[in-house]
Amino acid sequence: MKTSGQLGTKVFGNRSYGQKPMDSSSISKAEKSGYYITANFYEKTLTLLRFGWIDASDWKPQRSPTGQAASLSNEVYQHKLVEIEGDYRLNAPVALIEGVGPKTARIFASENITTIHELLDYTGENSLLQKFQERVKARGY
Repeated sequence: MKTSGQLGTKVFGNRSYGQKPMDSSSISKAEKSGYYITANFYEKTLTLLRFGWIDASDWKPQRSPTGQAASLSNEVYQHKLVEIEGDYRLNAPVALIEGVGPKTARIFASENITTIHELLDYTGENSLLQKFQERVKARGY
């Protein structure tokens, strides 16, 4: 299981996740291939659960020799990890919607919209908010 408590949809491993075992003839703690449950949360809100097989070779260490993290490519997120749907996702911050940056998040906040659920319930007349409502509905929320 891997978790991430920052705003976003990525998860990270320690740098060791992206390094090959010293002795390839033995299975050791360094082997990182397997089924993973990934959980993203922000503050006290669970925002995304995924499940899937990740190969040890999918973990890429930071290029810097002093870097401490390993990451996964977009292809892993798209093709190897299945998003677990559910109403829990409606409590996620609107900033997790693709295309919502800090400026747009401030516009949402000015309309008292901080979660995806609040955006979907919005009934006012604001073309920007309505555009994002349609985008979120198209994703199946």
